[in-house]
Amino acid sequence: MTLSIRSTVLLEALLMICAGACASSGATHESDDRTRVADVNQTVVDVNLHHVESTTERDVDVTVVQAFDALPAAYAKLGIRNAAVLDTSGGVYTVGARNLRLHGTLGGTRLSSYIDCGSGTMSSPADTYDVIFSASTYITPRTGGSTLHTLIEASAKDPTASAPSVRCTSTGRFERELARLASTPG
Repeated sequence: MTLSIRSTVLLEALLMICAGACASSGATHESDDRTRVADVNQTVVDVNLHHVESTTERDVDVTVVQAFDALPAAYAKLGIRNAAVLDTSGGVYTVGARNLRLHGTLGGTRLSSYIDCGSGTMSSPADTYDVIFSASTYITPRTGGSTLHTLIEASAKDPTASAPSVRCTSTGRFERELARLASTPG
């Protein structure tokens, strides 16, 4: 298939977006999705998107027990009031919330502060689309404190269109705020 210049530019833009979204540190989980993209001339191109979900690590100067005890309140201060223990397998306790349905804000903060879902014509899709948001944190000990390992997963869907959902990536702000709150007494 011969690609038009517009199709080539669109394909390159998608690959650059994916490459940017895939670059981060920490533990990763990879998955492949296949999508069909059409440009303004309705030229259809199949694109394989490679997603990497990464766990952000933040060191805190409190013990594992203190951090674990503080996490539900830290999540609540960020707007997630139903955070709970999600998993206890292998002696690792994971706290968080899954599949929250959000629109525009989380705890009074614009979603675009926490996640990047690409760019829209007038505003960020994170702030205007319907978002499914999940956050989970597990804690490991380290000398002089502990480390919070937080995974943010989100997708956004335009409520006014029949287009598929888009994957969102973390901006890192949620994880920084969570670590600050979990390491602050009271």
